[in-house]
Amino acid sequence: SVIMSGINGSNTSITSLQQNTTYVLKLYPKSVAGDFHAPTGPSTAEFVLTAAAQDVTVRCPSGVCTGTSLQVAWTRPTGVMIQPKAYRVASSQVTLNGTAVQSQLDVTDTVTSVVLGDLEKGRPVTIRVLANNRVFPTFYALSASANVIPVSPPSSPADLKLRMVGTTLVQIDWMPPMDSGDGTTNGLTIVSYLLDYKASGAVSYEPAVEVFGQSFTVQGLQSGTNYTFRVRAQTAPVIGTICQARCAPVPPLSLVGEASERSLVFGRVPIWDELQAPPIVDPPTLYNLFVGNLFSFQVRALSLEAGQVVTISATGLSDCGAELVPNVVGNPSLSTLLFLPSVQQMDKTFWICFLATDSYGAFSDQRCIRLFVASPRPAFTRPDQALGDPDAPTLEAVAGCELSIRLEAHDLTSGKDVTAQEAASRGYLVRIQSDTSIALSQYGEAASPSLPAGAVLAESDVEFANPSSRMFHWTPARGQESFTYLVCFRLLDSLATYNSASAQSNAKFCTRVRVARCKYCMKAGDSLYSIAQDWGTEWLNLWAGNDLLTKPGQTDEKTEVRLGPLLSVSHQDSLVSLATKFSVSVQDILAWNPDLHAQVEQEIDLILFDGQEICVLPGTCIN
Repeated sequence: SVIMSGINGSNTSITSLQQNTTYVLKLYPKSVAGDFHAPTGPSTAEFVLTAAAQDVTVRCPSGVCTGTSLQVAWTRPTGVMIQPKAYRVASSQVTLNGTAVQSQLDVTDTVTSVVLGDLEKGRPVTIRVLANNRVFPTFYALSASANVIPVSPPSSPADLKLRMVGTTLVQIDWMPPMDSGDGTTNGLTIVSYLLDYKASGAVSYEPAVEVFGQSFTVQGLQSGTNYTFRVRAQTAPVIGTICQARCAPVPPLSLVGEASERSLVFGRVPIWDELQAPPIVDPPTLYNLFVGNLFSFQVRALSLEAGQVVTISATGLSDCGAELVPNVVGNPSLSTLLFLPSVQQMDKTFWICFLATDSYGAFSDQRCIRLFVASPRPAFTRPDQALGDPDAPTLEAVAGCELSIRLEAHDLTSGKDVTAQEAASRGYLVRIQSDTSIALSQYGEAASPSLPAGAVLAESDVEFANPSSRMFHWTPARGQESFTYLVCFRLLDSLATYNSASAQSNAKFCTRVRVARCKYCMKAGDSLYSIAQDWGTEWLNLWAGNDLLTKPGQTDEKTEVRLGPLLSVSHQDSLVSLATKFSVSVQDILAWNPDLHAQVEQEIDLILFDGQEICVLPGTCIN
């Protein structure tokens, strides 16, 4: 019968053949001149279709899953006249390093299972089962293809710990296994854990309890009895699928992993020496630590059970770089915590928690401390303006008289309840330095990166101290009167980490000093006559305007002299009108009022304000 026609090319596929039927295929060429076929052509030998293997399964060999081998099984085809001549099982896997590993096993028609070995756990593997045609021995037909992942039972749970809770319970805690069954920590899901235990001398373990967490409490134990506890992880992975006419999942496995074991004598756990251990307080005790100062803290623990070796451990060490040094390991055990704080750790709090464990793995209650690394916090303490009070009084100075201000500062650090003396003993010192000054007037301000002209900040005996003090001295000169000066200072710490005048701190201290207008402080060699000559007035005016000068020829050095009255003007006044009114020159008024002179020097139109005070020494008629 004709099963295909109109074939173009040199090959084709035939899909309508049936099992249990013998076929001979003949090929009849067609003429290009019309619908004519050759009366004969090449033909094949008799053949039947290749029978496929059935019921292909993939499982762990003998029920033991190692992750490196798999058993592939099948059944011989039924209802066919001719069985396959042989079977071939081929596998292909790409390892973790990218290497493609392929293998094949050829078996006779009587063999119905093989074991594939040398597989890499956790890496997908493709498995194909092929049947060999008896008529054409070089031809293999695909029976089934499986895509699976070889796995093993999980490893033992990590970090198994036993802890007494009161005198009647034992709490068991653990972490997930490092290998979930595919070579990774969390590749397969841990569905549950099996926990069982037995007393010393018992033949078998108590029935296992299935736990769906990572902690369990056992009760009903007898004090003084040695118990062994076991915990095993359990998975139920679906490792892949098998495709024949359709894909079906490989039945899930139930894999129970290796056991973690710990023992303890119930009722006896390590205890702390309360004289050498952190107290039980919440929150834990806070200790101030200082940069460059080695902090040490000793802890001591012991066991009431003879023959035990107590080990002290601590958490939080890696967070700060601290070290726990075991001084004595035994019973009792003594360890010392050592920590040398750095500048980078300032203002950070570190928790260190200690645990004592005995030879059975039983452990004590946890004791913790908090370590705070203090940073420098220099602050002014004197004068009062250093406290940043915007309402602090303005100091008054007189040209020719020395103004002295004692500046004091300390550093109590950012630690809790730290005194200046303690901070100093730890190397936290402070230095007072000048910063800037600003000359203020009715017409604006002029900033300077240094102290006002003539001012000095006296050196102290030591560069850094805590507390620290320095004296500010200033004798204002003529030309500085009528201005209010904002004189600013800053603090530096000996660790070179803090500058109070920095943009981050913004805590520099500034004091206001007003240099009085129309006043002068006499110096050695001055007389009322010489002062009157310098200021363009008459000595009689000076004598008459200063009640304390009873004898004009006898004046003491540093005596304040009022040069003339302070005149309150209005915006309608001008320098010309005032000069005319008081019989003086405009240049005289400018000389007596440096703030006005500064405006005129800048070629800025001078405006007088209502209530503004200016110094005027009125002209006097002298016979």
